[in-house]
Amino acid sequence: MTNMEEQHLTVSTDIKADKQQVFNHITDYDRLDDYSDSVRVAVRGNGVGTRCYINIKKKVLEIPAEYTARVRFTGYEEPEVIEWRMQNDLDLNGKISLESNSDGCTMSLDFKLNVSNSDFNSLPAPNQAGFKEIAKY
Repeated sequence: MTNMEEQHLTVSTDIKADKQQVFNHITDYDRLDDYSDSVRVAVRGNGVGTRCYINIKKKVLEIPAEYTARVRFTGYEEPEVIEWRMQNDLDLNGKISLESNSDGCTMSLDFKLNVSNSDFNSLPAPNQAGFKEIAKY
């Protein structure tokens, strides 16, 4: 039976670089918005307690949408773990884990969404339906 209150998703991929290189790359906050024209990042601090503001502007089904996520880092163990918690309308926790393997490392992204404590009405209109549909599974 699926727990409708908390939804959990984990994805992972192998990377041909050692975990310290990957950790340094994903924690180079000054360059995060270099990866996409639709994402802007502002970071205050370093390590646990760091606050990160991620502004996403994207057309969804040809409708302009904008969303700003406020994130606080709750765990930081270099070069293996970054944990975070979303601090606005979604009750969402995340964890990035890096494990060494024979070719470099494996990066895992773990997300936990508490559906009953999340306010889907504050999301941009094009995304509301998608989040509600995902939350059903």
